[in-house]
Amino acid sequence: MKKTLLICLMGLLCLPISTLKAQSKVAESPPGTDLVYQPGIPGQEGGSSSARRGEAAPVVIYGEFMGEIPEEEIFLYTWSRYSGNGLIYKDAIIQQIDLDMPSLQRGAVPGLVRTFNSSTPSHLAPFYICIRTEDKVLLSTALVLPGDSLMIRWESSEQLIYFSGPQGRQMDLQHALYRLSQNTFTPNQTIVVNDRDEYLSSGKNLQKIEEARGLFGRQLDVVQRGSGELELLESKVMDTLYRSQIERLLASYTGDISTERIQLLRTEFLGRYDARLSKSLYRLVKGQKELLIETASAARLKHMLGRLKQRMENIYLPLSYQLGGYLENWFYLSEASASIMDQDFFEWIISLDDGDGKDVLYEYYLLTHGKQLQDLDGRVATALEEINDPIIWRNVEMIRKNRSSGVLISSDPLISITGENVGLDDFKEELVLVEFWIPGCGACHYYYQNIMKELHLHFDGDPRIRLVSVGVDKEEGRWKENEGEYYHGGGDNFFLKTYDHAVLKQLGIQSFPSFALLDQDSRILKASGFPTSDLQAWVDLLNTTLNKEFKPQSKISDL
Repeated sequence: MKKTLLICLMGLLCLPISTLKAQSKVAESPPGTDLVYQPGIPGQEGGSSSARRGEAAPVVIYGEFMGEIPEEEIFLYTWSRYSGNGLIYKDAIIQQIDLDMPSLQRGAVPGLVRTFNSSTPSHLAPFYICIRTEDKVLLSTALVLPGDSLMIRWESSEQLIYFSGPQGRQMDLQHALYRLSQNTFTPNQTIVVNDRDEYLSSGKNLQKIEEARGLFGRQLDVVQRGSGELELLESKVMDTLYRSQIERLLASYTGDISTERIQLLRTEFLGRYDARLSKSLYRLVKGQKELLIETASAARLKHMLGRLKQRMENIYLPLSYQLGGYLENWFYLSEASASIMDQDFFEWIISLDDGDGKDVLYEYYLLTHGKQLQDLDGRVATALEEINDPIIWRNVEMIRKNRSSGVLISSDPLISITGENVGLDDFKEELVLVEFWIPGCGACHYYYQNIMKELHLHFDGDPRIRLVSVGVDKEEGRWKENEGEYYHGGGDNFFLKTYDHAVLKQLGIQSFPSFALLDQDSRILKASGFPTSDLQAWVDLLNTTLNKEFKPQSKISDL
């Protein structure tokens, strides 16, 4: 049976590309090169001529899978303006690529070899790729330029990937930069407590700390909420060790890689690191407002903000707004600035001068905060009036079309617990509350036990409302095992095998649990701004909506 490699093309420009079979011939796509692809023979080192000329071009990716091919399907992800949270340009086109017939590898290490040859959509600016199965990353996120040509060699026995071809050296550099960044900053290395001395006086807590240190393999800090968090973050912002390590690593590759690419990688990785610090600063200010009241701590917060702003200015390039590291840093730094000034972030964005960065902030804001916004429709409308970039305007317009009140829910079917296909639009003449959850999610378990289970009891027998549960998991058996833990056994329960389902895409669901409220005609009434853990607030919301949707009748009593 023929083994295939699935290519998942994600991003701004998604174009169907003809299937290319790996053969010993001139690779059709590396513009500006005469690279001859022969399995097992590295390509020549070189630059990306299309990137230098500013022309739109694809990236050629070819190489060998050696040993046992993974049973799972393999995907290539392509992003424009990669965002670490996966929000920007997440829609995908899946392209199937044929692997060649297996051949016997000759040499010291015998085994099977299967080659492939493919290319991405054409781009004008830098973009990102990643190769992975559904559960395992084979090639971590990498920045590429139009016209690049990359040869990879993946060895299953060692679980290693080797780079060659014209961009082999720059991929080696990116891999080293990625590993350095992963080992430098880990959010799980800190425990925040209300009373540090009391916490450390407990033998049980000390045992947990030692277990966690063994798990993470590094020092684990216990800090006092507020003042301790401020001191720890301040030390990280002022620390220059990581930046100097990045600079030394970049300098060691200067003779092999173009100055342009070195500058892009510096902006990407320093921006990505500072984005984490900016995000921590924003969360600290948002969660500990009292720090702004005390003069000394407020001054320290503003000093950190100024230092991060200066560093962002120092790594700015004309292509910065195409780089995910810079964009994420810009977003969280802007959010921290608004919080320190005690200003609503959306209003703060409106007050900025027009420019590329402002449009990006609108898009990031609506994608990251959309679920929590009570007035999503109004803010989307305002953003559409303000945005100048046509691509970003289109993306925000899709939010309005897909998630705004009055839009019909997707008719793509869900799988019932009995194996039948049922669409959410099949439920008519009743209010429908839909909960989306995944197995193993602590928050999903909490919401079912404390909210959804109680709502099932509270509205039992009311023909005007239906409570629907949708579990998302590729393993159907695991979903069914969670009755009573994540879903109500006697309710309307459905299953999705993919996170790319049309309903999830339409509602912009990126985290779980998530909710949607549909009217009697299967139109979206609400897709954001739901109550948190307040059961009475949920009951009030549903009762108020029922009284608007139906003629007044006897109202189920409050809790």
